[in-house]
Amino acid sequence: MGMTTDAVVLASRPTADPRPEHFEVRELQLPDLGAGQLLVRNVAMSVDPSMRGRLETSEKQYTTNFQVDEPLDGSALGRVLESNEPGVPVGAYVRHRMGWRNHAVIDASTATIVDPAIAPLGAWLGVLGQTGFTAWVGLTRIGRLAEGETLFVSAAAGAVGSAAGQFARLLGAGRIVGSAGGADKVRLLTEELGFDDAFDYRSEDPMAAVARTAPDGVDVYFDNVGGRHLVAAINHMNLQGRVALCGMISMFDESAPKQDINQLIQTVLRRITVQGFIVRDHEDLRSEFETTVGGWLNTNQLETARRSWTDSTTPSRGSCRCSAVATSARCSSGWTKGNSCDRNERDEHDARDDRGVDHAGRQRGQGPGLGEIRRRRHLRRAGRFAVGVPPSELRHLGRPGALDHRPAGVTGRGVRQDRARRRRCRRSRRPR
Repeated sequence: MGMTTDAVVLASRPTADPRPEHFEVRELQLPDLGAGQLLVRNVAMSVDPSMRGRLETSEKQYTTNFQVDEPLDGSALGRVLESNEPGVPVGAYVRHRMGWRNHAVIDASTATIVDPAIAPLGAWLGVLGQTGFTAWVGLTRIGRLAEGETLFVSAAAGAVGSAAGQFARLLGAGRIVGSAGGADKVRLLTEELGFDDAFDYRSEDPMAAVARTAPDGVDVYFDNVGGRHLVAAINHMNLQGRVALCGMISMFDESAPKQDINQLIQTVLRRITVQGFIVRDHEDLRSEFETTVGGWLNTNQLETARRSWTDSTTPSRGSCRCSAVATSARCSSGWTKGNSCDRNERDEHDARDDRGVDHAGRQRGQGPGLGEIRRRRHLRRAGRFAVGVPPSELRHLGRPGALDHRPAGVTGRGVRQDRARRRRCRRSRRPR
């Protein structure tokens, strides 16, 4: 009998919002390794917005839907354990599409070797991965963003939106505004990610908010939401404006009011170009994207994904503790808590890892210092991006924490609990 692996399976198709009961972790049989194939152990995976649409039954022109009783798939990073392809050595890290499982047998022709020396592994699924590439295509080819122009990004705190805002700043945009759900995300945009202004669409109507944050009009709108955001954008576009339609997550909210299609008359009056795009149609831009963004990463000009530290143990089969993932591949879809006594070591690890080099022979001054890392610690809890590291690389941190969907927060009770844990930790280290 061959090798088996645990994988997340779609147990039943959701009719509304996905919930944990729609997923299960099951044992799957792996096929024997054939010519030109690789056996990989997944160490990180990406939970992308496009996966929400694949839970539906409607036809997709660019991908396939998830099937009931079949494993999910998606972007992942794996370490090669066995190789029947001379060009891919054992021990190499590869990016591939067989995520949502611990191990996978993949065709080498569908995998791309990634270099941890160029950027941290997680970046190859985030800002250097498909979400970052989506932002790049939308800005440069679809939106044709020019120096000095005003950009509006919806869902700006997400993986694609946050990359779009940062790229736009480095590409010379004159003003960048964004929308997000919640005050914490709005602060993240303006205080950490370089947005000039942002608004909480839950507390402020997008029509009024866009007028307030972009008083001179919008030249390029990067749309991840649709609905009210799209209507607000086209009503405040400048002449010859461009709209890059990346996604419309609002369509999954059945309670959201439907917008009047007659609003599209604004595209005529303002001579607006509206273009939808699928990132896989633009692979010719990949090399330019990786060269440019890789350079920005190496010079510390980008905020990269924060990690969520999760339990290194494989969950029990037959249930899924998290609606996103429950395999031992790292996932940042939930709130996390860790061993409070290893915080200094964890901060040191993050400071080192952000410099994009190995722990041995590290040079000082090549990345954020410990003070900066500690200042950002609360942002890690939000788990905004789905990246992580394998258990073997977390051993020096002590015991990794377990998934906990209750946010500790950065004020009130969460801060008091953190202070209490630190006091206990200090007392435990005092010589007796």
